[in-house]
Amino acid sequence: MNINNWSSEHFLAYICLSVASIDEEYTNEEWHEINKVINVYLNDKVKSEDLIIEVYGKLVDSSLEEKKDFLKKYINNFKGNKELLNDHIEEVIMSDYEVGSDEIQMYKFIKGLLAS
Repeated sequence: MNINNWSSEHFLAYICLSVASIDEEYTNEEWHEINKVINVYLNDKVKSEDLIIEVYGKLVDSSLEEKKDFLKKYINNFKGNKELLNDHIEEVIMSDYEVGSDEIQMYKFIKGLLAS
């Protein structure tokens, strides 16, 4: 996966998509929430959607372990506020009104990475 040209927003999208994909599907609500989160940084809905689609193409065929390995390796490439990132992840998790135990485990995994 070539990520040399990725911005912090790309990594933010990867983190959010990883959480949303834990149940192996994305709801419209999750997609909308991720787009809203990215748009906070880019302030351009079209660019936000294009970025999310680009990142989605990189992780769609990744297994859970591959996503976790990627996050372990690149979590620090997200240069934004870590507390705000936690809030964004929570918003994505809550967006479809169903909070699964797998989503909570992935959230805790990411929080652990951010704390280290």
